[in-house]
Amino acid sequence: MLRLSIAGAGAATGVFALLSFWPDGQVTSSPVVSPPVTASSSSAPLPAAEALSLPADSTFAGAVDSILKIQSPLPQEQALAGFVDHWVTRDALAAAEQAHHMGSPELRTRLLRLVLEAWTAKDFHAALAWASHLADQVERDASLSCICTTMAARSPAGAVKVAAAFPPNAAPPGLLPNLAAQWMERDPVGAFQWVKQQPPGESRDALMARASFVWSKTNPEEAADLVINDMSPGPAQDEAAMSVLHQWALQDLDAAGKWAAVFPEGSLHTRAMQELDGLKKQP
Repeated sequence: MLRLSIAGAGAATGVFALLSFWPDGQVTSSPVVSPPVTASSSSAPLPAAEALSLPADSTFAGAVDSILKIQSPLPQEQALAGFVDHWVTRDALAAAEQAHHMGSPELRTRLLRLVLEAWTAKDFHAALAWASHLADQVERDASLSCICTTMAARSPAGAVKVAAAFPPNAAPPGLLPNLAAQWMERDPVGAFQWVKQQPPGESRDALMARASFVWSKTNPEEAADLVINDMSPGPAQDEAAMSVLHQWALQDLDAAGKWAAVFPEGSLHTRAMQELDGLKKQP
């Protein structure tokens, strides 16, 4: 294992404290009127252009059923996304509830993703609150991940801070490191500063490991320093070291070899030498 020193502290706030926060100053949308629930439209397949402008008296399930009869996958997806966006604009909560109660698990997942993407863009506070109360853990994890991933396209820093505020038992597995990696790719300095301020522990080490991997693609020497000085000794640090070593060796085999040579004798040193030998043999 590698020697290191750890510094940094900080604690995340509760998820619901962030329901009034948007990193880019988004203003929460005003309530909208629920669409009337009436008989569904014709069961005949709808051309994509018509599906995008279904009449206001179409039921959610009826309109979806018509759109799914479009045979071509791309026009079908475009029509479904357009319909969902219109419905979310009219009543996002109703759209989420309708999608959540569709019979087919595959269709339910597909529709929920579209609803949550559109809802997050319009009012992420409400989308986050709704998803946080889903009873099924698998659905809750998938929904919260969808919301945060949608947020990350606009503000990776904001998405990371929201995901970090989830209570430990409510955080979707792997979400925070994935979001931190996206932030790292767009703003490595800001992301690193935030990661370093997190309290020591497994969560911080997981973030550091992902951060070091992203950083190693462009600056492997600093990524190596991060692994040595900012991660706790143990399996996570060892695996991070191997990831950085691999990326570094692809860019500068000699420099990577000098770094690996100072690894303490043991299994990690042996693995590192084997990794370098394998890369040397590649054409």
